[in-house]
This record gives sequence, C-alpha cells and structure tokens, in this order.
Amino acid sequence: MRNPNGFGCVYRAHGNRRKPYIARITIGWDENGKQLFEPLGSFETKAEGIQALIEYHDAPYDPYSSKKTFADVYADWYKKKFQNSDNIKGTSKSNRVAYEYAYRCSSTLHNIKFKNLRTHDLQEAVNHLDSYSSKSKLKMLFGQLYLYATNMEIVKKDYSEFVNIGAKPESTLLRQVFTADEIEFLYQHLDIPYVDTLLLMIFHGLRPTELITIKTKDVFLDQNYFVCGIKTEAGKHRTIPISKLARKFVEHWYAKSTAENSEWLISNRNGLQMKYTNYNRDIMQKVLSSLDAHHTLYDARHSFATYMDKVNANKLCTQKIMGHSPKSLIDKVYTHKTLEDLQFEIDRLETLFDTQKLLDIVQKKYR
Repeated sequence: MRNPNGFGCVYRAHGNRRKPYIARITIGWDENGKQLFEPLGSFETKAEGIQALIEYHDAPYDPYSSKKTFADVYADWYKKKFQNSDNIKGTSKSNRVAYEYAYRCSSTLHNIKFKNLRTHDLQEAVNHLDSYSSKSKLKMLFGQLYLYATNMEIVKKDYSEFVNIGAKPESTLLRQVFTADEIEFLYQHLDIPYVDTLLLMIFHGLRPTELITIKTKDVFLDQNYFVCGIKTEAGKHRTIPISKLARKFVEHWYAKSTAENSEWLISNRNGLQMKYTNYNRDIMQKVLSSLDAHHTLYDARHSFATYMDKVNANKLCTQKIMGHSPKSLIDKVYTHKTLEDLQFEIDRLETLFDTQKLLDIVQKKYR
C-alpha cells in the first residue's frame, strides 16, 4: 500500500547493518518540485520504521533536534530563559552569571550530541571540578537543560539526576556571637553613625540585606512591628515585633526617612535604597574596625538565634521571626502563632541584659 504524499517512507539501506531500515519524512520540496527528506532514525524492521512515521505524524517534532549538541541546547535554553521578557522568575543577573560559569565548566561536553550524553559523560565533567560550589552549579545547569530537552522531546530521560557531586563540606566559617558586654559596648557608642543598625539586626535576627530593604510603609510603630524578608517563601513578607531594646532605633530611622521623604527605612545619603556593598564595605566594616570588633554582619543574626535559644524561646516563634521554614508537619500546617506570641518571645531577651541601663543610654542619645 502506497503512503500518502508527504507522509515519508521507509527504505532498506545498503550493507550489512544491525538496523538496516531508514525512516525519513518529507520536509519540503526544492525549486524543481523534488521532495526534500530528513531521516527520523534507523530500525531493525520495516514495521518499526513505519510505526515511527505514524508516531511522528500523530505528534510532529523537530527532526533536527536529534542533531543538537550540548552547546546548541544550552543556547536555545539560555535564549528562552534570559531573553524572553515573559519569563521573569530566576532571571536575575547573579542567576545568569552562575549558569554562564557552569556552562564554561562543561566545555568537554559542548560538541557532543545532547541525545547521546549519558550519566558517565556528565559525571566526568563534574569530576574535573575542584569545589563543591562549582559542582553544584554544574549539576544545576544539567538539570535545567534536561528539563528543557525533555519538554522539547530531544531526550526522554534525565541523566543528570544520577550525577553525584558528593556531600556538602561543613562550613569552615565560624560565627562569633556578640557577647552581652559587647552589646553594651555598642550602646555606649551610639554616637557612631549606623551602630544602631547593627543592634537592630542583633535584636530582630535580620540579615543585612533584609535590614536595608525595609520600606517605611512597612513599619507600623503604632502596632509595634515591621514587615520585611527575602530569600525563601517562609522568609518573605514576615511580621517581626519590635524589641523594646531597639524600638528607639526604629523610631529614629523612621522619623529621618519620613522627613527626607524616603521610601526606605535605612537609606543612603540621597534618600535612595542602600546597596549591600555600600552598607557592608563602605560603612559597617569601618564601624566594626573603629570599635575593634572582630565580627561580621551575619554574626548579628547568629547572636539573635543563640540568645533566643538561651531564654528557651518557643522554637516555632524563633523560626517565624527569622524566616525559617518549620520542619515539623504539625508546626508547618497546624500550629499558628500570633503577633502577640512573637512579641512575648522576643521580649524575653530583655532578661539577658541590664535592660534599664541600656534604655537609659538610649534615652540620653535620642532625647
């Protein structure tokens, strides 16, 4: 039985082959009306070739996709992810730079047909890298490319999921908690600009980037809380009660920002959003150096967690204040905490310090 025009055909190739039958489709006609063909693949029997033609016409796909190299797939994926304005999520500059770096680390794979890649090829590329971070970025790229290639029907199996990058090494960075004496020392030096912002982080468990992205509209002094957060779903838009030990600092910055008509609670000299590099490198590193304080800004957040644990604060309340996702299903789904609950727990920190002495120091500074 003759195939319909444009359907394609199956023919037997010359020579002694394991899969002698070639299925090909019609992709057009030249100027003389002659058919132009593209092979779909080779098969052991003619029936398998005809079945391949039927499946192609039931759900047409790009026959050229089987020829795409790793580099071709990366280029197609990169264009779709980073050059399509409709795709916003996960397209930040840092995200893009990380994927570009991972691609450069995969140079041994660039010219290999994507459909021919197997786990051992990917694993070998990973094994050539030294740092866990680089290996992690490369595996992340593999996952993205295989997701794209599967959707585009270039491959049917994701071989990247079997790539082993080893266990994440324990961090060698030791966090140093601000001691009670060091915290009192900070209060005694409130005359140094931005020292109060460090205390704000200590008593609210804030990341530096969270502090400088608080907007004045998200500060509710009459109800004694503010809203902020970045990074994770649990961390975003979280409600944080204001500690009595730091309320004056919030009031000070709120009044300053309002007077300057600034959108940000902690702004730069022009009333604009403070960049992390400016806040950390240009301001806080100089502040810490002038105080001879051997700390990083992230020590403030670790200090908060340590002190909340020291007063036996409710774990779920601490997690909610810090923006951590509860690990327990009961806590995640069934347990709810009010602003009053969070306020009660954060107020327990006052028992660890000579609170009245600290408040008296603040009163003299801001009177």
